[in-house]
Amino acid sequence: MATEVVVSCLCGCAGDNIDGVVAFAAVFNALLFGYNLMGYIDGSQSCPPKLGMSNHNSAFYTFWMRQDQLLLHAILAFVSDFVTTLIASAKASQEAWDKLNKLYAKLQTTLAHE
Repeated sequence: MATEVVVSCLCGCAGDNIDGVVAFAAVFNALLFGYNLMGYIDGSQSCPPKLGMSNHNSAFYTFWMRQDQLLLHAILAFVSDFVTTLIASAKASQEAWDKLNKLYAKLQTTLAHE
């Protein structure tokens, strides 16, 4: 994934301060890896099934959903209000992340052709 593109969007300083983008990327990635949350964003840690759960599996599902929604909240909180309107339909953090990648990849392509 084009993490740099997403990070530029998330930090709100793309084009204004490259040092800010680099610093934000370092902090955001360190938090995701440090708290073992990157799997929610990249899809490698998928949601446990909801149906037919024992109490044990139900706890895993609930925990996963809470973590994912906290990440979704963090993503929505870091983007501009305009970008929030473009990705607000996302129900999961990975979906929001993917939408940001597509949105900013298109923007990057457009800017490259100018």
